[in-house]
Amino acid sequence: MPDFTPTVTLVPDHRELLLADEVELRRRIPADIPEIIRLDQWHHPYLLQDTRG
Repeated sequence: MPDFTPTVTLVPDHRELLLADEVELRRRIPADIPEIIRLDQWHHPYLLQDTRG
């Protein structure tokens, strides 16, 4: 299982560097495909945290 902790700690100060900009998105998604939804904010609980004490 990958550990996303380093990425999560970078988000508060470097969010714009972690999200794809329009040019990066269009490299992967052709311009003739309409954008239906873009999720730039989300809540992702840290489910892999060891809670055994």
